[in-house]
Amino acid sequence: MAETYHNFHPPCMYLQTMETKEAPVQTKTGRDFSYAVLGSGSKGNATLVKAENTLIMIDCGLPIELLTERLDAKNIDPKSITAILISHEHGDHIHGLGDFNRIHDCPIYMTKGTYYAQKQVKKNWSKVIYEETVSIGDVEVFPFRVSHDSRMPSHFTFTFDGRKFGHLTDTGSFSQDMINSLTDCDALAIEFNYDDQMLSQGIYPDWLKKRVASDVGHLSNDQAFELVSRINNPKLQWLVMLHISLKNNSFDCIENSLKKFSSLDKIKTYYADQFIPSPWFDI
Repeated sequence: MAETYHNFHPPCMYLQTMETKEAPVQTKTGRDFSYAVLGSGSKGNATLVKAENTLIMIDCGLPIELLTERLDAKNIDPKSITAILISHEHGDHIHGLGDFNRIHDCPIYMTKGTYYAQKQVKKNWSKVIYEETVSIGDVEVFPFRVSHDSRMPSHFTFTFDGRKFGHLTDTGSFSQDMINSLTDCDALAIEFNYDDQMLSQGIYPDWLKKRVASDVGHLSNDQAFELVSRINNPKLQWLVMLHISLKNNSFDCIENSLKKFSSLDKIKTYYADQFIPSPWFDI
């Protein structure tokens, strides 16, 4: 049975299903390489990746006041952030970007399509190109294509000191290219957005249900576990579950889905929260 950890805040209505356990940070095996989720879900997304003297933030979807508060909770000075990577232009991924850029003037990386689709920043940005590695400080960042209803969306892997971390949300399907990109990751953070039955029987209007479940929407629990099983990586230590819907998913649904994938029962899993930052996970 996989070890599962979470720290969901009481506003999540399905808290009663599992005992809360704080996730331990992995024992370090080399130079500092770690990540922490500041927030994940429709209310705002941001993840930190740290490697020695490099600190990268993936997405900037939290309001600036809340983002500053959560960085402070991790003892992070916003001015110490080396760069921000933006996956796509939807509001829950860029809500705080304009304010953060105005205050801290941090370098920003995104695809050309994302740049022209967003209205938050017009300066201090660099273009990333699918499947072309870019060096940011001590880290090699590899952008790859995802399937979402936005303009040139991307997600990323991060390599440092012989270790690799993969981060993926907001994709309605996965391809062999995605699997190849995420191969050999020591840690993964992947969206587990919805349970099929909860979505189909839920309160969303039909058009929104179709959008979420489409090939350019989000990954279901079964799709996400299928992706991880297809990656088939014996090195994988941690699987952090991102972008969990408050209305269309539950711990029980995720656990029931996991039972279908016996090859994954030794992986440690952690449910990321929309309200409370995660611990640091060493890669």
